[in-house]
Amino acid sequence: MSEERLLAERFALETVIGRGGMGTVWRAWDALLDRPVAVKEIHLPPGADHPELRARVLREARLAGKLNHPGAVTVFDAIEADDRIYIVMELVEAATLQDLVESEGPLPPARTVETTSRVLDVLQAAHRLGIVHRDVKPSNIMVAADGSVKLTDFGIARLDDGSTATASSIMVGSPAYMAPEHVRGRAVAASDLWALGVTLYFAVEGKSPYLRSTAGDSLAAVLSEEPPAPVRAGEALARLLGGLMAKRVDDRPTIEGIRAQLAAAAFFVPGFAISVFAIVATPRATGIRILAAWTAALAIRAAVDLAVLLDFTAYGFIDEHANPVVAVPSEFKASVALTCFAVLIGAALTVGRSIRERSRSWTTPR
Repeated sequence: MSEERLLAERFALETVIGRGGMGTVWRAWDALLDRPVAVKEIHLPPGADHPELRARVLREARLAGKLNHPGAVTVFDAIEADDRIYIVMELVEAATLQDLVESEGPLPPARTVETTSRVLDVLQAAHRLGIVHRDVKPSNIMVAADGSVKLTDFGIARLDDGSTATASSIMVGSPAYMAPEHVRGRAVAASDLWALGVTLYFAVEGKSPYLRSTAGDSLAAVLSEEPPAPVRAGEALARLLGGLMAKRVDDRPTIEGIRAQLAAAAFFVPGFAISVFAIVATPRATGIRILAAWTAALAIRAAVDLAVLLDFTAYGFIDEHANPVVAVPSEFKASVALTCFAVLIGAALTVGRSIRERSRSWTTPR
């Protein structure tokens, strides 16, 4: 390994594993701890490369190292060498959400909900420390084969302490995923939630609602256009997407509200599928006892669904001030109706078959 490829007499750069607008990512070897790491070489825009800004970028990278969460790619160190800035991070061997969607197509709503929930956990931990990520997007979300998720690129995040840091000098972020206030020069915690909403849209629909042919057109779309109505998400997720991508910061849901809506979406989608299955399967049940047991199980589920429907707010699925008639997703209403209908079918069939069996027993000679 040549001398110029050894950082701080410790990190040996090996191969390039990624490139982006903010830098180049290398696979490297930590000679001191004898382990592989990722090293990001930061590319500062022309005219922005001056000592004060470099010091701020280094400070921000080191602050990101304070975030200790299993869903965040750990920042080990920040180094200035050869007039360049390098951020040393945990090496994660996994595909990005961008790669996953591009290779396999849009994710099912249930998997999208699970992935989004895990990223939300990381953002909540970061925001509690006052750290704003500023570049949440599919290519910064690593998805392992076991379903675990890692959010990377915290090295260019900003500590939300009122200091200007890099925000006053360079625009950090990807145009199609930047919130309107971020485009205008001020990223806040809610800006990460906007970006999460656009990422969620990409995951379930297979495309970014604001991606255009040029960066300028993408920024203009963020500022002035509404996203296309999602077609795969379902009503529960679609409502959440609309809230996350609200132009005004104050109109976006809180992290607690997002979590409640994700839980609702996870609850509704399989519930609707079960109800449809019940309608088809109930008439095909063989034997009175099997049919009776199946109908009893459906009746219990219907009772639970009705309890949720009648007191939707108490379960945390919607805001306590919302109108339940409007706010309850239609999938859930349909699921409850279908389940109740299946119970009625099952009860009628059980009674009918029972009467027929008794009639046969009375007419059969002994």
